[in-house]
Amino acid sequence: MVRNGAIVLAVLAGLVIGGCGGKKKAETPELKGTIAFGVLAPTEREGELGVRAKDLTDGAQLAVGDLTSESGDR
Repeated sequence: MVRNGAIVLAVLAGLVIGGCGGKKKAETPELKGTIAFGVLAPTEREGELGVRAKDLTDGAQLAVGDLTSESGDR
């Protein structure tokens, strides 16, 4: 029983010591370049598939707009 307590104490001490890093300031990575992504959507423009295709493409365009506006704020 004492041995288990000693092991737990050693592990906790290691975690505490490991968590005490240097005083180095965290660097914020610089974002540059282009990111391309695609959307897999139905190509039919009629019926239920057409509605789903429009929803998917509209959502992708909104996401691109959000990402573009966020990167311009930095």
